[in-house]
Amino acid sequence: MPGLKSIAVVEDDKPTALLWQRVVRRAGFACAGRFADAESAWKVFRHTAPSLVLLDFELLGHNGGWLAARLRGLPVPVLVLMITCHDEPAVLREAIGVPVNGFIRKPVSPKELELRIREVFAGDMPLTTRHGAALWPATAPLAGSPASILSPREREIVTLSARGDSAKEMACQLHIAITTIPTYKVRTTQKMNARHFKEAVAFAAGFRNWYRSPLPSQAGTSGAPSVGV
Repeated sequence: MPGLKSIAVVEDDKPTALLWQRVVRRAGFACAGRFADAESAWKVFRHTAPSLVLLDFELLGHNGGWLAARLRGLPVPVLVLMITCHDEPAVLREAIGVPVNGFIRKPVSPKELELRIREVFAGDMPLTTRHGAALWPATAPLAGSPASILSPREREIVTLSARGDSAKEMACQLHIAITTIPTYKVRTTQKMNARHFKEAVAFAAGFRNWYRSPLPSQAGTSGAPSVGV
């Protein structure tokens, strides 16, 4: 179908890759292929680029960061949603720091995966680590760091949001009214000069090599040009 967005899967675990392919098709997108390693995917993508790549970070041979960096050099912009199962803070921080349009942690349900795919196409920037320490090793950021302009409460909201906590969970943990959380998110977004809260989370964590997804009005067959942040 003309204008149908295409999504490629780069994942070395076959059952997981097949599940992701089913999610892509059920969501109404075209599947642009399944690849078990970064090298074979790159051989195809450098000639025929998909709209979006579901990319596992830990692959045999070159990791997902290697492929994501090369995709940024293509004349046709490609969106990248990085996915990893790692829990180690050092590995997570390396993976989150790769220039991509979103980052989520395994295991990811079909429902969540479809939601994150649509968020990326809509211009949002999914960032769910379930491991706040990967973003902020210390509770108090160093002076001059991106998050230093945030208040202690704003940093707490950012950390819990990146971990994947809901507004209700955050309110319970921080002992604040759930109605105040949107206010903290708006203030954080404004302070970080971001377009939306999840982009502010990436900025606050110091991941300014992340890339903006296209806005809904700009999204085409292959997405809109990505702008370095």
